[in-house]
Amino acid sequence: MKNKIDPRVSGTQTVGDEIVRTSMKCTGHNEFLPLSAFHYSDLRRASSRCKECKKKIYYERNYNARGVERKRNDPLRQQKDRARYQKRKLLISARNKDPLVRLKRRLRRYKLEMWEYEEMLTKSKGLCEAGCGAKATDIDHHHHVTGTVRGLLCNCCNQALGYLHDNPDKIVGLLKYINTRSKG
Repeated sequence: MKNKIDPRVSGTQTVGDEIVRTSMKCTGHNEFLPLSAFHYSDLRRASSRCKECKKKIYYERNYNARGVERKRNDPLRQQKDRARYQKRKLLISARNKDPLVRLKRRLRRYKLEMWEYEEMLTKSKGLCEAGCGAKATDIDHHHHVTGTVRGLLCNCCNQALGYLHDNPDKIVGLLKYINTRSKG
């Protein structure tokens, strides 16, 4: 799909029925320049930087103020980068292990408020609502048809429900299978 160019905008000409682009706006200079000032790959974009601006940005990123090229394989720089990466990794890891942060993330995912979660927890007395007696650790994810949260389950019951695809026929069939096979 071709971009439609407005002939009223500077940088275009009408040749017969066709609108031809003769120049393009450089976002660095903030002015229209001839197409030869841009790289070929940038001509399809609505706005871009010209070759001169790109060269200037490249120079600023890769050279220091004295014009000496920065060493990419500098051991001291690599050591600092590695230390900064490890520090950030530890910070994120510690944040993810915090149970309160994980609970808030889960509540946000299922669009629940803290008071709603606490109400569900007191209603189930902190135990799995499937009746297995284990501690309720997971929010039974949303009902796929209505999109509402159904309740609190232990991890095992929640996974079992997921493996059975919330299909009552599969659950009843599995219950019948267990009852018939365990008696013999």
